[in-house]
Amino acid sequence: MLRMTQKDILQWVSQLPIQEQVQVAEKILSNVSRGLITKTPTSPKPKKKPIRRRRSPYGMWKDLGFTITDEDIAEARKEMWGNFGERGF
Repeated sequence: MLRMTQKDILQWVSQLPIQEQVQVAEKILSNVSRGLITKTPTSPKPKKKPIRRRRSPYGMWKDLGFTITDEDIAEARKEMWGNFGERGF
């Protein structure tokens, strides 16, 4: 199948007599306007990315054999924030 570019078509049409050029233009405009009325635009729709479910961090370390308790978290907070504001800069 011969595939013509837009440039090839314009060169071919420009070689026709003016009356035939007008007929070609009318035919093209007729087809375009009919397509605009009956069809929605054919712009490509963006592909949707598959939704990746996030894993909950709860139970992340369950296979390692230890647990983090509320007391462990409270102790870590005291260590981090215990001297906050007491030092001079």
